[in-house]
Amino acid sequence: MNNKTVLTKHHNQLKELSHELDHNYGSLNLNRLTLEKMNIELAYIAEGVENTDHADLTSMGLTFRDISHKVQLLADLLHYTIEDLNGNLQQTEMIKSDIFDIIIKQNGGTNDDKQ
Repeated sequence: MNNKTVLTKHHNQLKELSHELDHNYGSLNLNRLTLEKMNIELAYIAEGVENTDHADLTSMGLTFRDISHKVQLLADLLHYTIEDLNGNLQQTEMIKSDIFDIIIKQNGGTNDDKQ
């Protein structure tokens, strides 16, 4: 069976897998954007710590309170982003395996359409 026959036979399944892959790509991109924004926020926190007057205990206390709240929020966001990222990667791996099974394994691993 050549590649064209395999693709024709599994057209609907490949179409569905393509839509799932597109959806997962969007989800992975969203995870990436979230991590980038978290990185920016952490840089702001670091800058705030650097610019705090260490001689002024009141200023340090207010800065610590502000930072503490931000770090807790970022820790929660990081936890859920990584959880979501791992789920998206696992789903993408399953889609990749399904596509591989259809195109390569069901074609006998040969390249018959070069006839």
